[in-house]
Amino acid sequence: MFALTGKGQQKIYGRNSLGTRKKAQLLFYITMIALPIAQFLVFYLYINLDSFTLAFQEYSYESNTFSWYGVQNFRQIFEDFGTLAFLKHSIVNSLVLFVWTMIFGSAVAILFSYYVFKKRFGHIIFKVFLFLPQILGGVVVVIMYKYFMDEAVPVLAKLLGWEMEEGLIANPATQFASILFYSIYTGFGIQVLVYSSTMSGISDSIIESAQLDGITPIKELIFIVIPSIWETFITFMVASVVGIFTNQMSLYTFFGDKADHSLYTFGYYLYKQVLLAGNNEYPYLSAMGFLLTVIAIPLTLFTRWALTKFGPRSD
Repeated sequence: MFALTGKGQQKIYGRNSLGTRKKAQLLFYITMIALPIAQFLVFYLYINLDSFTLAFQEYSYESNTFSWYGVQNFRQIFEDFGTLAFLKHSIVNSLVLFVWTMIFGSAVAILFSYYVFKKRFGHIIFKVFLFLPQILGGVVVVIMYKYFMDEAVPVLAKLLGWEMEEGLIANPATQFASILFYSIYTGFGIQVLVYSSTMSGISDSIIESAQLDGITPIKELIFIVIPSIWETFITFMVASVVGIFTNQMSLYTFFGDKADHSLYTFGYYLYKQVLLAGNNEYPYLSAMGFLLTVIAIPLTLFTRWALTKFGPRSD
């Protein structure tokens, strides 16, 4: 912008105003990202720095010190994966838990959320029932669930004329499936709450226009609702991928450190070993955590990229 001075000369004054605005925007941007960056540096890098360095060290009982060990811990891990049965169970169970949680758990959560969003019969009861595990303590819910599966279910089975000598959790044949169902069920509450809240932000005019055109509930869910909540869906999927190697499926709450090896997940194995480990085991566990992190990071980034690239768009 220009203005005339008293002597007829032009004076530029808009450029300074534009520069000040850019500086203010830059300051605002720096202020907004400073806290999350500081949290990442302090609560992840700084805290885990010892874990990263321990992955390349070994412990000496004689000197009570840690010394450089190279990549021997990683070699030991790869050897153990081929020989130790509980590590094989950890791989399989962690992947099974992830797949069932991602496909079945998320699909059912979206359906229940849509039911609540449409305010069908009993939607408030469904909402409370699914969110109840989040309100009560985890130990309380596990005790109630375990009692129901081991005490109430056999009684109900006998009333129906079926013979059941053991409860579903006490029976090794049905133990994993019962705990897997519990893990999926307890994850419904947060998903239903968030999904239904996101659905409530969909414009009423869009829904009404589609209904006037004769859209069916299934098509409304597929072509309007799901694209509108896709960003939220991506968030839950990314969180699920991150949790592949940390989700312990509530095994420690059910069994403490006495869970059978056939039930192990990586989350439970690492949690249990860290609690019980001595100094000589920390380098091995650190190496395993480091290795799983190296696997999880690109997998997480790829998942977000793929879902963003090929997913439906709300526009």
